[in-house]
Amino acid sequence: MVAQLPPELHECIVNTMHPTTDRDTLLACCLAASVFRLPCQRQLFSYLNISATFPGHSYAAVAAKIEEFPALAQYCTKLWVALPSSGDLDSFQWGNERAIAETVLCRLTNVREGGLWLAADRFLDSFVLNATQWLLNVFRKHYHQLTHFKAYSLLMTPTLLEQLLGAAPYIDIKYTELRSDQPLSQTQIAPPVPLTRLSISGSEDLCSVFDRPAIGPYLQFVDELVQMFVETQAQLTPCFAAAMTLERLECHFTFRASNWKTLRLPAALPRLQCLTLGIYSHDLPPLLPPLIRTGVPALAELRLKVSIIHRGDTSKIAESLAGQAPLFTDFDAALVVHRAITCVVWSFSLDGATMPETAQYVASFTAALAQRLPNSWARGLLAVDDDDQSTITNK
Repeated sequence: MVAQLPPELHECIVNTMHPTTDRDTLLACCLAASVFRLPCQRQLFSYLNISATFPGHSYAAVAAKIEEFPALAQYCTKLWVALPSSGDLDSFQWGNERAIAETVLCRLTNVREGGLWLAADRFLDSFVLNATQWLLNVFRKHYHQLTHFKAYSLLMTPTLLEQLLGAAPYIDIKYTELRSDQPLSQTQIAPPVPLTRLSISGSEDLCSVFDRPAIGPYLQFVDELVQMFVETQAQLTPCFAAAMTLERLECHFTFRASNWKTLRLPAALPRLQCLTLGIYSHDLPPLLPPLIRTGVPALAELRLKVSIIHRGDTSKIAESLAGQAPLFTDFDAALVVHRAITCVVWSFSLDGATMPETAQYVASFTAALAQRLPNSWARGLLAVDDDDQSTITNK
């Protein structure tokens, strides 16, 4: 007798496979058993990449497929759209392409995650800005169930940034450049949705406009902010703009930020519960003692993610920390009187180190840290771990 799996488990099994990297497996499962056909079809067509280049599909190809199998339009929950290149399309051709695009995009009624990206090497700013605005309007007009929207390598004006921040509760921006506002066609769009989670990588010029009054209303509910590849103070403008509502903050400095010790966070983050700083040195960020003392009354967890090149010598760790002795003393005093903090974790990523070398480094650093922060160590606040999840703590 062959055991029958409950139908609800078929979907769970299929959902462990990715619609692109596991495409061949999903296709094989479609043919292997009838019970897997529908779940596999849903998974295969849950992700759609519209692009003029492989592995994407053109609007015309997608339109033809949906015309042949209308049910496929309901399966798409993740939509990734590449902006057309002005080198490939002139204004007349884009007008024709846009008519097909709108027909396709309007039929995808179950999109939950969306994104726009610019992959072209050559383009006209005005062409890209108009195409971006049009596509943003389509997303906001038709996809009211969006939970996550990505904007990668785009061009933005401050006005377009406002439209972007109102597209979904979670916005992810990477390497997007700022252009000045210029006349663009106006289209009626759906009301903005509350933004609660924001992630920004690079995009220095774009970050600098987050303190404008027009952007403020879009940030009033943001409780989680992640900033990657931070190199300048201007990139931290979103952090200052959302300081009063943030509960989780991650700030990862780039290895090129030689002045990272001089960069500042807001003096007051009253609701912040979790703070993560990514640095390329085991030196203590000077901003921490004053911030811990008076700026983050609700902070429960502080994590320092340290990425360094391993040079095979751990004997100088204690000497290095001794160079910041007054700063560590100040930090220790601030930690022990803080009423909410429960853990301070140094998490190491050592480039070029073996697992035994990493373990030795973590042990040496922990010993030096316990000497520099004796009161915090005695209270069981400190822990040191690494990429291999080996952790040393005194709890």
